[in-house]
Amino acid sequence: MKKIRYTSKDIAQLANVSRGTVDRVIHNRGKVSETARNKVLKVLEEIDYQPNVIAKALSSSKEFRIAVLMPSVEKDVYWEDAKIGIDQAAKELSMYNVGFEYFYFDQKSPKDFGTVSQLVLESQPAGLVMAPFFHQESIAFIAQCETKAIPCINFNTFLPSSSFASFIGQDLVQSGRVAAGLLHKCMSDQGGTILIIHFDENISNAMHMQEKEAGFRDYFDQDHITGWRLTALNLTEKEEGQLHDHLDTIFSSFPDTKGIFVTTSKGYKVAQYLSHHELPHKLVGYDLIDKNASFLSEGIIDFLIYQNAKQQAFLSAMQIGEHLVFDKKMKKKTTLPIDIITKENILSHRQET
Repeated sequence: MKKIRYTSKDIAQLANVSRGTVDRVIHNRGKVSETARNKVLKVLEEIDYQPNVIAKALSSSKEFRIAVLMPSVEKDVYWEDAKIGIDQAAKELSMYNVGFEYFYFDQKSPKDFGTVSQLVLESQPAGLVMAPFFHQESIAFIAQCETKAIPCINFNTFLPSSSFASFIGQDLVQSGRVAAGLLHKCMSDQGGTILIIHFDENISNAMHMQEKEAGFRDYFDQDHITGWRLTALNLTEKEEGQLHDHLDTIFSSFPDTKGIFVTTSKGYKVAQYLSHHELPHKLVGYDLIDKNASFLSEGIIDFLIYQNAKQQAFLSAMQIGEHLVFDKKMKKKTTLPIDIITKENILSHRQET
């Protein structure tokens, strides 16, 4: 049954008071006699009146400034899409006096994260959107936000040890399983070595890489798939600068390598080496940045798992914005689909972005 929408005029007639009295009661402003107030409140209860929260928000003069804490877009192009998503949300929320302020940190420096996160607290934001790149530091920072009652929403990486912040993003353990399944199905069955390559300074503090590797290994363990040796390698910044020499050593050490799983958006770095040496190894990586897309189209990268940073960030910004403006409850955890991109469907995905 369609719900009847009552106007202030309808409510005034039912309560036998003026429309001005109804307006003062609903918006809790001005003087109203107790008798008149009770008449209006009784009618509102009987008709189950719901105020127009959008109109109320539009008429409000209150301003909401939301801080965004994320890695620098200048040092890693992956985060450019995240910024685009937040900028898009900012446009949609601007009519409600919602604004976003960016705080960038160096994703190779936990110390810089700590410094910048304190700047966020000093700015006293109404809310926070954050990419929790460093696990331990992020947990400590969110605890500080909780103390100051700053609502937080994380994207890209879920923090299982935090009960305060909400999360929007993929199940990274499951995405690791998907990557393992893709590699396993496109390799020959005789077995060999599969390399799991991380690009990071300290994987012990990088939950997003740990979860992907855990899911990858879980695929082979749970399904009792034998004959494959899984070897994880962490390429530091120094080694990354001498990547080709380092990969020469790696492939000499593991001549039976058949497949490679790169847990970040830097799969193109390995693809460059494979292309230069004309190696037929199967390669699965992450994200549709231009260099990855080029090697996918050439067939050097076999699959890309699309994390859709733009959508993650957009939904995060919208959710916390609506929470602040409309007092809408934030979902504790929102898990997004794990999209697989091949050279056959890359064009449709690029048109969407």
